[in-house]
Amino acid sequence: MGGLENRWFAVHCQAGKERTARINLERQSFGAFLPLLRAQETRAGRTRDVLRPLFPGYVFAGFDPRAAAWRRINGTYGVKRLISFGEVPEPVHPSFMADLRRACDGDDIFSFRRAYGFSEGDRVKLATGPFSAMIGTIESMSGPDRARLLLSILGRSARVSVALEDLQKIA
Repeated sequence: MGGLENRWFAVHCQAGKERTARINLERQSFGAFLPLLRAQETRAGRTRDVLRPLFPGYVFAGFDPRAAAWRRINGTYGVKRLISFGEVPEPVHPSFMADLRRACDGDDIFSFRRAYGFSEGDRVKLATGPFSAMIGTIESMSGPDRARLLLSILGRSARVSVALEDLQKIA
């Protein structure tokens, strides 16, 4: 990424207005990115899948601060304010945005699996917990942010379910 073009900035939204802010930023020709997370919601005893903002209260706006009339963002319906320090908008670190965008699909839905880059059959090392430093193989993905591992413990195979954040991929 050369210079300041195509930088991403955090935008604080009005409560529950992330989608509205994204749409209105796009209408003004700003890049807009609202990463979503699949969740389950229970109402009146019924459970259903819903999409919620990964970062409640925030969207990301992409623009070149030298070329765009970025001050319009603060007056955009659904927006509280562009995150700035003093008079200058503060860009989000490019590597964070690249990793975040890579972890989202074409519909901007975030996946821990994509974020961590794990898949079935990968050899991994446990980084924390009672089995720390043990090597295992991912047998299956057992949820949006968990994996079922096959470990060899005391000469026997054992299956354990662990959070993806507790794993390190072995090259």
